[in-house]
Amino acid sequence: MTFSVPGLAVARGIAIGRAVLVGSSRVDVAHYFIEAHQVQSEIERVRQGRNAVMQELARLQAEMPPDAPHELTALLDVHLMLLQDEMLVSGVKHWITDRLYNGEWALTTQLELLARQFDEMEDDYLRERKADVVQVVERVLKALTGQPRAFPAPLHPEEDSVLVAHDLSPADVILFKQHRFASFITDLGGVTSHTAIVARSLAIPAIVLGFVLGKLAETYLFISMARYGYAWLKQPLVLVLMALTVLIIVFPYFQERRVRAA
Repeated sequence: MTFSVPGLAVARGIAIGRAVLVGSSRVDVAHYFIEAHQVQSEIERVRQGRNAVMQELARLQAEMPPDAPHELTALLDVHLMLLQDEMLVSGVKHWITDRLYNGEWALTTQLELLARQFDEMEDDYLRERKADVVQVVERVLKALTGQPRAFPAPLHPEEDSVLVAHDLSPADVILFKQHRFASFITDLGGVTSHTAIVARSLAIPAIVLGFVLGKLAETYLFISMARYGYAWLKQPLVLVLMALTVLIIVFPYFQERRVRAA
């Protein structure tokens, strides 16, 4: 059985491998009010979580091989700067101090405000930067809740695998390069996303699907066809196969209705 899904190619190349599914990067966090005397300790807890993420990114930079593309260090610098951004830091402090939100609630609330501001930007590249803010906040939330980011081990280590995820940050892609993955597929992102830029600099074929794959990705074989995008849908053989597929699905339905009418 063949399962084909079109997507947006963000890095050139072709990769064939068994799909390995990574769970969503989104973190489910508790929302609750704290006591007034807990404000400073809650702010300190968030600061420690942020510092842990900064140390992780700094470690990745330090361990970068000398021949690594310059883009990798630059993009990690962007994430480090976002973690220290005044709008993010002061906004989180505001929600904790004035509204008595717990740290995770304050982070997600401020993220929602920043995300709306990015959505209103007209420039495509600037609008894409919302994904970077989401990624750094998700990393801090994972640090606060004790859920470190980890890639699953391939089911067949001797074979190349294609990593399938909801989203990947530039740091994730660097870690992913250390494993035997031939390519990656994500729901989110675009040609100008930092993750796509990293993939191109590392010569990793990558494709963005734009919707959730779910459990189907755990067992199917995927091919990342970077140059073609949607163009392959126009091929005569593909059109014939699509028509036959629709006919196979629709014909039993009409046949059943005809039998009932008789």
